[in-house]
Amino acid sequence: MLTHWRIPLGIIGAVTIVTGHSGSTLALPDSSLSKLLSQSCHISTIKHDRQNLYTALKDTNAFIKLNPEYAPAWVRRGELRFAMRDHKGAIEDYSQAIRLNPSCTAAYHNRGVVRWQQRDAQGAIADYTQVIQLAPRYAVSYYHRGSIYHKLGNHNAALADYNSAIRLSPDYAAVYYNRAIVRDRLRDKQGAIADYGEYLRYYPNNASVYFYRASLFHQLKNYQQALADYDQALRLNPNYAEVYYNRGTAYSALGYQQRKLADYEQVLKRDPDLFVRHRYGAKAFLDRATIRAEIAETKLTNKNYSQAVEHYTQAIADYTQAIRIDPNYIDPNYALAYTHRGVAQAKLNRHQLAAQDYNEALRLNPGDAQVYYYRGNLRYHLTDYQGAVADYDAVEKLNPDLIEVYYARGDAYQALKKYEQAESDYSKFLHFNPRHARAYYKRGDARLELGKYRAAVTDYTIFLRSHSNHAEAYYKRGDARFYLGDKQGAIEDYNHFISLKPNYAEAYYKRGMAREDVGDTQGAAADYQQALQLNPQLARIYTNRGVPRNDMASKPVSLEDFPIRSNPPSPVAYNNRGVARRQSGTPNALADYETALSQGLRRSISANKADEMDIDQAIAYNNQGIARRQAGDLQAALADYDTAIRLAPNYAIAYYNRGVLYDELGDQQKAIADYTKAIQLNPNHAEAHYYRGILLYRSDDNQGALSDLRTAKDLLIQQGKVDLYQQAIEIIKSLE
Repeated sequence: MLTHWRIPLGIIGAVTIVTGHSGSTLALPDSSLSKLLSQSCHISTIKHDRQNLYTALKDTNAFIKLNPEYAPAWVRRGELRFAMRDHKGAIEDYSQAIRLNPSCTAAYHNRGVVRWQQRDAQGAIADYTQVIQLAPRYAVSYYHRGSIYHKLGNHNAALADYNSAIRLSPDYAAVYYNRAIVRDRLRDKQGAIADYGEYLRYYPNNASVYFYRASLFHQLKNYQQALADYDQALRLNPNYAEVYYNRGTAYSALGYQQRKLADYEQVLKRDPDLFVRHRYGAKAFLDRATIRAEIAETKLTNKNYSQAVEHYTQAIADYTQAIRIDPNYIDPNYALAYTHRGVAQAKLNRHQLAAQDYNEALRLNPGDAQVYYYRGNLRYHLTDYQGAVADYDAVEKLNPDLIEVYYARGDAYQALKKYEQAESDYSKFLHFNPRHARAYYKRGDARLELGKYRAAVTDYTIFLRSHSNHAEAYYKRGDARFYLGDKQGAIEDYNHFISLKPNYAEAYYKRGMAREDVGDTQGAAADYQQALQLNPQLARIYTNRGVPRNDMASKPVSLEDFPIRSNPPSPVAYNNRGVARRQSGTPNALADYETALSQGLRRSISANKADEMDIDQAIAYNNQGIARRQAGDLQAALADYDTAIRLAPNYAIAYYNRGVLYDELGDQQKAIADYTKAIQLNPNHAEAHYYRGILLYRSDDNQGALSDLRTAKDLLIQQGKVDLYQQAIEIIKSLE
């Protein structure tokens, strides 16, 4: 966030020749020369017509030639020379007038003006002082001398002269303006506010003065008065970029973030270089970049992606410029520039550039916990969970009050399947932020994995109080209740989930198991059927993980978990019991598959038809093939896989299993063909990529093997298959 600042107030006031020297349109009658000259030793407001300057000078020269001792004539010619920008000649003429008449106030006053123009401040002060001694009630000389003191930084002397000028001429608006500036410099902000108010009585349409007064209210934290003046300044000048900026900072102080960013956006639209003009060095570009990044974040939140990208890109350019100003100078601003540029790069998915910036920021400022936090988030996003944990550990050490780190590290531990650490971190976060519903949800996930089912139910219940339509929370609470033996509670949660997500096959399967346990075998069979109708590939999940009941119980398979109670017997139940028997090594898996097929899954095979029942048959034949292969009956297993594929030509798992079998039979080409088909049907089939890569490696196709193994590596780690992932890594290293 940028700090509040004020735009410099500009020139102190127009110092002018009071007896006439510039730009007037008052004609000088030829017959008036003698009368004019007789007035020239008195300060007056007689002015010249520029078109008659040379004629007037010629006449005055003639007069001086005839009257060389007449001081007003020299004053007159000094005025003309000044008007013609002959400053040296003007000073000479005023000095001659003073020699002839030491009491000639106009000569002193005007020579003071010219001396100030020539940057002879002390000479000008001496001349104005002489005027004040000769004519102590002339306010203008106090004003001019005060202006010079002001410019020289002698604010107390300037204030004294401005006070005298106002005492002598209370309606002198310009003096109020300048005195306001001096009072501000002397930290008399209330006095400055009062003087700006006086000036505005005479010039109520001056937008700049409203801006200056608003800035003073702002500094005094009187934000409402400041906003009123900023608003008035913008009514008078809608393009006043500085006002938008300061009003934005006032909105920020009041917590109106959207209004703040709207004003900052107006600044960038009207005068994008404002920050560079009013800041020094890297800070200028850093401030502008920060504002652009804040606006970009708002655009991103509002899903205005194109404008978000535009503002982030501009912010990156400004951060880069801040760094370029002096890249060898180690300063916190530079570390901040690297940090914020890294954040913007990450928003644009330029992850490598973001990491480089975070690393450089930490080199410049190794104690910055926030940078470790950002880098940890980036590493988490890139699935480098262990690296993320290391960065979050550094955050905790440097700044344990940054409570967000516990939530973030909990996510990283969760991804690493270190559920005890994840639970601990979520608990720490909730200690400081007990109303953060999402943290309860995530802690519930960790507790579910740890088998702390009752605590998980509690966490999910707290989360659902504020997220009553969150389907996954009902689903997971249903799992926890199932583990606790609360089958009816599980059914209720699965019902909620299905009402919100009616096409999720696994929910029907799990509800089917719960219904079967409470004796609702008809409902269970209906749920199993619906699950397979929704997801014909569901058999892949059950084959790889076991049926959910076996997996959820986290205990050896008990055949009592698969009772065949329906009448007539449920073919799905036989199929699932066959899966459980096969995975547990219990005999009679083949008998269950054969029963499943004979009790309703076996149909005549139509060459060009694969309806729902064909899919059911395909699943059963695939499972039967797996059991026969494990029993060593490879040819019978091959026949089962062939049948499954004929019934369901898009059944990827059957192609994969047949590919494995062909590999065992030594037919590598057919194995590769089946793995390829499985990948076409399911590009995320990690094992198919892995084993095809192995076969390509054996066939000396190293490039093809590398491509498959790299894809397999990414999929395996995402799917939590660590052992195979590590094997893929080792093979890749040997090929590279």
